[in-house]
Amino acid sequence: AASLCGSLAALRKRIGVPLVACCVKRALDASAAPSASTVKEGGNRRFSVVAFDGGEVSTEETAIDHFPVEALGGGDAWIGGFLSSALGRDLPPRPPAALATQPEALRAALRRGDLSAALHQESLGDLSGGLSLERVR
Repeated sequence: AASLCGSLAALRKRIGVPLVACCVKRALDASAAPSASTVKEGGNRRFSVVAFDGGEVSTEETAIDHFPVEALGGGDAWIGGFLSSALGRDLPPRPPAALATQPEALRAALRRGDLSAALHQESLGDLSGGLSLERVR
């Protein structure tokens, strides 16, 4: 995640935005053939990274191992979980420089995004009937 953090920080500065985030999905089986698919044979390890004015934070140390059955909708579920956590903690959509003092709030938002995406991909179809706020806390 260290090289990814550096790349995201450079991208954020280059395009002049307050936040840049990335979701990472790796095969649980290290011997599995590389795949661009979100649904990896043998399951996924999912985590996220965000670069902001005060540095970068990641959920790599609390990565989620899951076995998705659906490739669709993970990104939408991730951003929904991230924003619901960020807005629930009174972080504005365009964070001020003071956000540098709130890396744990960003980490919590990343984590909720990770959980939301993993839970969404547990069922077939682009609409998940089983995803609720209680399941991603």
